[in-house]
Amino acid sequence: MNSPKRSSFKSLIVAAFLCFGLASFPSLAQEAQTFDAANLLYEQGDYAQAAAAFQTLIEQGQSSAATHFNLGNSLYQLGRTGEALREYHTALALSPRDPDVQANIQFTREKLGTETAIPRSFWQQFLLQITLNEWTLIALIPYWIWLTSAASLSLFPNRPAWLPGLTKFMCLCCLGMGLLLLGAANERLKKRYAVIVSDEAVVRFGPFEESKSSHNLVDGIEVQLLDQKDDWYQIKDPKGQLGWLKGDQITALPALP
Repeated sequence: MNSPKRSSFKSLIVAAFLCFGLASFPSLAQEAQTFDAANLLYEQGDYAQAAAAFQTLIEQGQSSAATHFNLGNSLYQLGRTGEALREYHTALALSPRDPDVQANIQFTREKLGTETAIPRSFWQQFLLQITLNEWTLIALIPYWIWLTSAASLSLFPNRPAWLPGLTKFMCLCCLGMGLLLLGAANERLKKRYAVIVSDEAVVRFGPFEESKSSHNLVDGIEVQLLDQKDDWYQIKDPKGQLGWLKGDQITALPALP
């Protein structure tokens, strides 16, 4: 006689839990619908509305790699190459090894022609192969081994004959990994990059409208930021030429993770 009542009571609890669960996550379903709606606009060829929809999603807090990637695709279709590259780089910062993002960055650069991005040496490329967090974790491995072996030398008089050699070797490894970590951090935190978002940006010899023009850069060319005075930025372009650009002609690229 009691079993049906317990079963009914459990059913009520399960039903209440499901209702609570559905009520707790309405935004997830709404976000998915909005994201799908933006994708549908893109597939229909309405790139302006698709870009606006993806931008709205980002402003609402949905700053995912997929959202920035799709926004970049929409902006590229609209001919806004520099802004598209900014979104691709943002997606890459959120998902460093995404092959689709990397492919689109490479594709966009190739469409612009040669010398569209600041060239990096083999050493710089090596330091950027993995994220800064990964470099930190790798550097911690020899550090903890060195710390453990150094403590063992002090605590255990009857230590193995190879332990002092291991301690010295790990100390050298710590120094080497520390230098690599500093180099990786310098590449990401000290160097700033931007991309041209003007059809024809005028590079000047000085940070003034009256300064003589040096050369022009087109939409999508990536530059390194060297200095800033008010709304003017000193830049180095892919050919190594220096000059000054007005701030409204460029947009900053995010640092790699």
